[in-house]
Amino acid sequence: MSNQIKTEILQGELYINGIWVSDPDQSYFESLNPATGELVGICAAATTEQVNDSVAKANIAYSQWKNIPIPERAAYLTKAAQLFETRKEELARVMTMEMGKVLTESLGEVGVVSATAQYMAGEADASLEKRFLPASLTGM
Repeated sequence: MSNQIKTEILQGELYINGIWVSDPDQSYFESLNPATGELVGICAAATTEQVNDSVAKANIAYSQWKNIPIPERAAYLTKAAQLFETRKEELARVMTMEMGKVLTESLGEVGVVSATAQYMAGEADASLEKRFLPASLTGM
């Protein structure tokens, strides 16, 4: 594992509802670098119970998320874009090691994710402009 980078991405647990979880009877699989055969990390294979729990918690999160005002959701997307940019190198290296991609391609993909999140944040703000017109423009 000489090329393994420190990251929680491949650290052997599942990220469910904001916390890292594992089960005493958890099964794991190895992620190998296809170019070298080296071990990149250990990944948990979700149990049926963990999948069901994750889906149930995602449904609860969605019921809350849909009620968050659009400007606040846009702020979350902007923050996500910033985090992808901040961790761009790390994420790209993991993608390259895990998938055998060329690093420049992985960097480009992370950049697309960041740009898409930023674009969607802008679209959220733009949708507000279309919905709400100042009273002076509506003839009121």
